[in-house]
Amino acid sequence: MTDFNKKGSTIAYEAGTDIPTRFSCLSSDAHRLQMALYKATGQRPKDAAENKSRGAALGCLERLSACLLQIERLSIEATKIQGQCPKKMGQMLGVRAPEVLFDFEALLFHARSALDLVTFLVCRGVYGQQCDRFSKLANVAADFAPKDARAERLQDIVERVYGPLRGILVDQPKARCLRSTLIHRSTVGELSQVGFTLHCPATGKRLALDTVLSDYALFNTTGLVGSHVAFFVLNALSIYAGDGTQLTEPQASLKWSHHFVDHRQYETTEEDHSMTFTVWKPVPSGMILTPVRLSMTICKHTY
Repeated sequence: MTDFNKKGSTIAYEAGTDIPTRFSCLSSDAHRLQMALYKATGQRPKDAAENKSRGAALGCLERLSACLLQIERLSIEATKIQGQCPKKMGQMLGVRAPEVLFDFEALLFHARSALDLVTFLVCRGVYGQQCDRFSKLANVAADFAPKDARAERLQDIVERVYGPLRGILVDQPKARCLRSTLIHRSTVGELSQVGFTLHCPATGKRLALDTVLSDYALFNTTGLVGSHVAFFVLNALSIYAGDGTQLTEPQASLKWSHHFVDHRQYETTEEDHSMTFTVWKPVPSGMILTPVRLSMTICKHTY
């Protein structure tokens, strides 16, 4: 036991931390900007308002970290599923993997929260507007762009990510996005149209077909969400809480790849240069097996 009240004693301490592995999916440029923002938001000035603003920015970074954690978990599971692929020609295996679906669901929740937290930070903290919905951020940025160069830059960032994320994290004019549907109306299991399907189309060749949830391929969507959310959060915070350094879209792309393929991109009715594969859909009583004819060009994704 240490007696901290003992007079005349000298106490030495040190603190250290490892960089979480989840940050390894960021490019070196994105990681440098993230670390710089952590350092900037960790420096708390005496001014109460500025101190509160920096604390809110730190919260935005933590939410981005939650997204990266889910992506790390999904990348590990992707590798595990790929490893289950049969090795004999003509064999097929369906993998349910409910934990992967739950991690993907959590990613969507954290990702939308990251967008909304940055929106609240900028709209309320900087411009005094009562807005905490990312879908409204473009309007606020447009209103202040004529008199604030930061808002003009923010407007460009929002425009770059809004389109790709529409339908996934942002509602469409007459349809709820995937994230809203999962929160209010359904579950990942109910929305599963196709489960992970592993094939061995030829000796030594394995093919992994992605799960499809409400028309979105799970692992492909994971990469899209991760890169666009990182692009938005890091660039927006750099404008309002950092030194203004900006990432390009390629610099924000994740350093994570997988072998899963969205088979719908290769569906065909032509018999030449095609092959019939089987995909499966989970149902309460078991599964439904469905034959699909796919172009042989899909085999460029074998591993």
